[in-house]
Amino acid sequence: MAAKKEENTQEIMETVKEENAPEIEEAEKKELAPEKEETETIYLFEDDDKYSAPLFVGVNGRFYMVKRGVDVEVPKSVSEIIKNSMAQKKVERAAMERAKMVVTIE
Repeated sequence: MAAKKEENTQEIMETVKEENAPEIEEAEKKELAPEKEETETIYLFEDDDKYSAPLFVGVNGRFYMVKRGVDVEVPKSVSEIIKNSMAQKKVERAAMERAKMVVTIE
């Protein structure tokens, strides 16, 4: 009895697959080829010391090495991460400067 039920289930599954083959194929293509994201051109400062290596950026499981010293076309999400990081570094530097100005009285 269980073997017959399993056979019926198998037949039903094959029928469903055959009827929906075009839609399944389309869905698989979309999974393999994600939509292209808008891009943006950025330029990262380069010197011979701390800022000479490419910048490593990761977004949603995708990783990018952004070359310094040349204009580079990157996805907008990567550009946003880099801009947010630069803004945060400015805030950090300002906080450190304010901390240096604090005078302690003993």
